[in-house]
Amino acid sequence: KLELASKKRKRPPKDVEALHHHIWFVSDRFRQFAEHVDAEAFNFVECDNSSLRFQDRPLKYWACEARRFGSYLDEANSQNLSIRDEAPGWRNMTPLSATRIAVDRKLLGDAHVFSLVECSYKVFCDDRFRMAYRAAKMGPLAFIPV
Repeated sequence: KLELASKKRKRPPKDVEALHHHIWFVSDRFRQFAEHVDAEAFNFVECDNSSLRFQDRPLKYWACEARRFGSYLDEANSQNLSIRDEAPGWRNMTPLSATRIAVDRKLLGDAHVFSLVECSYKVFCDDRFRMAYRAAKMGPLAFIPV
């Protein structure tokens, strides 16, 4: 188990807190939400929360990472992409503020959350996931909408 709790915390962790690029510390509420909206999107590892209590009740949190990773980018229908050829067979995309990313739905299927080979350090979500996330009131979106 991963221990991320601290007795010094003055508030419970948010539903989604970034740890590193595509890894988050998430609440049990987020885990249940994500499994309902896109059951195959994430891997979850339960954290040791034995020292994390809020209002005298224990809280359950998870380390979470995006599971789906592939070349779903539709370059022809994307706008303002910044892609560099890093090495033979390896391309790197940096999303800019004006970038509009399109994905190939034939390759992605009905998935809602994913990482792109061309931009492996970011996690993207579609409108269905984004709207459900907003409706669940879990705070700022931790994923890039497409």
